[in-house]
Amino acid sequence: MASGEPVKNVSNSTSNSIKSDQSPEAPFFDLFRRYYDAGRGRPAKLFRRYVGWTPQDFLDAMADAGGAPTSETLSHWLNRQTVPLPNAKNAFLKVFFPNADSGDARDNADRAELKDAWEAAWYKRRVAPRKRQEPESPDPASAWEHIGFEFEGLVEFGLEDPVPSNEGNDWLLLPAILRFGGAQRPWDGGLVTLALSKAYLAVRETGFRIVAGRLIGKNGPLPHDNFRRETGYAEVVNPKNGGGHLDNWVLPEPETIAVVRPAAEAGGSLTAEIVAWPVEFDVTAIRTGAGPPSLVESNKDAVLKALVLEITEKDSLGRVVLARRQVERKPLG
Repeated sequence: MASGEPVKNVSNSTSNSIKSDQSPEAPFFDLFRRYYDAGRGRPAKLFRRYVGWTPQDFLDAMADAGGAPTSETLSHWLNRQTVPLPNAKNAFLKVFFPNADSGDARDNADRAELKDAWEAAWYKRRVAPRKRQEPESPDPASAWEHIGFEFEGLVEFGLEDPVPSNEGNDWLLLPAILRFGGAQRPWDGGLVTLALSKAYLAVRETGFRIVAGRLIGKNGPLPHDNFRRETGYAEVVNPKNGGGHLDNWVLPEPETIAVVRPAAEAGGSLTAEIVAWPVEFDVTAIRTGAGPPSLVESNKDAVLKALVLEITEKDSLGRVVLARRQVERKPLG
């Protein structure tokens, strides 16, 4: 398309015509770009030369809808680099389809299509693990219960059922997925985005203990470039965005983060956590309301106290526990 040429309104196009690639994200990225270039939902204005959204107009509209991504994040979406986090999804659906809730049939249909495409892209990794061959005599106590929590928007952390290891009779492989992003929260008449410059994966030795050296990291028997293994924990070092914050998938598919063995004959619970020191949080504040959103100076300590420190647990070292996943054997019978 030549520079300066108005974008054609192609907002009725569907994902059925997408030919760009076969990845699960392709329908979402193509639809998002088409609605963006077509200016879908953009308020009418006299003497506007181009129908498509401009980055600033879109960011302003997203802020009004409760999304407020950064210009860098928007660039990642448009360049097919990252799928928007769940907390941004409702905002861009409101921006593109402002009349859906009032019963507009076209807005309703197109919103449903884009929502379905986003879900297919976001949840593409949430598939059942490959069926593995069961042992000849399955242990009747091998079923597991899962409990836990996570700091919504900032981290997504999940454990799969532990898998028996061939290396030891009672050794277990612990598979997990992990992703980081920016968490947005209301603050002082605007929004703040919380992001992390560093975070750590810790496997607590309760009912199970880590087999010597068997924690994920760059060196040793569980090497991984996204982690640097330290004594008792692994620092998450990648991927980071241009601002130096952890962003996007660290483990996009279930991957072994530790090899463990029972600490006692009965075993017990097995707990993994994502933790960070308070100094490793970054805070960006955006003032909304009358006029365009703008960056404002914020009291980082006050924001962290109210939105993080007062509502989260701390581990024995004083680090903020951002996610915890625990598995425990179900009782017999």
